[in-house]
Amino acid sequence: MDNLSACATCFGAPDAPMTKGMNMAILTLLGVTGSVMGMAGTMFIVLRRRARMLREKLNDNSIKESED
Repeated sequence: MDNLSACATCFGAPDAPMTKGMNMAILTLLGVTGSVMGMAGTMFIVLRRRARMLREKLNDNSIKESED
């Protein structure tokens, strides 16, 4: 029976270049995903603030018109 051996990543050799490359790829993907999710969250916060400002502006205009 032939001996089988796993690659450095599967075997778990922490100093192997493949393992270091895989770890950097994982960190890069986590960074990209976190950035996109952060930008989406920021967009919803900005939209909520703008909606609130518009609602207050419309309410102020309707009050001024009813006083005239």
